[in-house]
Amino acid sequence: MNATELKKVVPVRGSRRLSNLVTAGIVLLGSLGFLGAGLFSYLGWVSSITFFPQGLVMTFYGLVGLALGLYLGLTIYWAVGEGFNEFDLENQKVRIFRYGFPGKSRSINLEFNMNEVESVKLETEPRQTLYLRLKGKRQYPLTNEFEPSSLASLEEKATELARFLKVPVEGLP
Repeated sequence: MNATELKKVVPVRGSRRLSNLVTAGIVLLGSLGFLGAGLFSYLGWVSSITFFPQGLVMTFYGLVGLALGLYLGLTIYWAVGEGFNEFDLENQKVRIFRYGFPGKSRSINLEFNMNEVESVKLETEPRQTLYLRLKGKRQYPLTNEFEPSSLASLEEKATELARFLKVPVEGLP
């Protein structure tokens, strides 16, 4: 075996995806509309909406939407959930790395010995997710459960990884 066959690194996409960007944009634009309508009713520029209670509620929804849009935008900017899975046969190590929110535990880095790996588990309900199952019934997700993937593609990934690690696959139909 050469060096490339002894080590496998699988990137994991986090929150930086088009669907999250579109959602953040829609929430931000909608919240600006609500905030503008509420403030215009307060200033008396719009006579069809009275400030109390409609304008006040619209202003509140606008502020909540701005906060949610900011949260989604920062989640995308910080690449929360992004990382990689590393399987090193040479050193007999498995490493799962993910980025989180800024702070003391910005990065999540889990390392295990290869002999702790019991199986690769494929779960299809409620979401299609691939797990690394360790001794003691611990399991860690290897795929992003919000990333759309066909069942055939996920089965192929599971069998390929199980073959590489020389462990069984659980949950195949």
